[in-house]
Amino acid sequence: MSKIAHMRVALSELNLDAPFQRDVVVKHPIARGGYDENLENEVVVVVVDGTWYVVDGKQRVTQKLNALLAGIDVTKDIPAVVYFDQTMEFAAAKFVQVNRGRKALTSWDMFVAARAAGDEIALHVDRIAKARGLAPARAGKVDKLTALNEATVVVEKHGPRMLERVLDIHAALYPGLSPYTRFVESVANVLATDEEPYKSILEKHGDEYFIRRLKRVAGASHKNLQAYITAKLSSDKDYDGSVNDSGQTWQAGLLRILGRRYFKG
Repeated sequence: MSKIAHMRVALSELNLDAPFQRDVVVKHPIARGGYDENLENEVVVVVVDGTWYVVDGKQRVTQKLNALLAGIDVTKDIPAVVYFDQTMEFAAAKFVQVNRGRKALTSWDMFVAARAAGDEIALHVDRIAKARGLAPARAGKVDKLTALNEATVVVEKHGPRMLERVLDIHAALYPGLSPYTRFVESVANVLATDEEPYKSILEKHGDEYFIRRLKRVAGASHKNLQAYITAKLSSDKDYDGSVNDSGQTWQAGLLRILGRRYFKG
């Protein structure tokens, strides 16, 4: 069983470069406001093979180091909760745990940490995306999967096969283009719909039929499809929702494109 201790740790002992860690945020509030040792809280440290990795508190440690370099009179250690004799997978999982829900943590940060922790859902997303030439990435307009939060939700809600279907439909429409978040979210919801007649249409004709319907209006980019959906829903007397770039709008538009009796021209 690992040992857990609350202690002060020398700044010189700390490693800020765990493979799942984020870069230091230059405009972080800690950086803008300077370093006040009186407001110092514990950082979270995980010791892996003798290396003391900072899992939570990289900004604080960095700013304290900067304060020392600037000649400010602060101590050369920092309070920490330390998890001894652990693995990198444990460290990554702890990073996810302590950062979950924080606004500063991006979907990319969460994905990298979850993947490093061996999270099953993150590994499914990584495998499925790479098999289709879409390397998971923070950003990029081609050959990347940047809609990582949406892809994760798809696997969580519907299973790995659903993400495979969504990305295969996307590849048929926009080969090489990085999937748009709304596309990933709404296509999965359409494929999983219980609403009729759409459910029966998909059961009878399958994904290839959906692809053929979408190809008629997809255009060269997601913006073309979004513009088509927006225009058609605006003129659809049966649609009473708001028309904007939202998952609800995309889902409603895609359902109507799927249905034979909608969007004739």
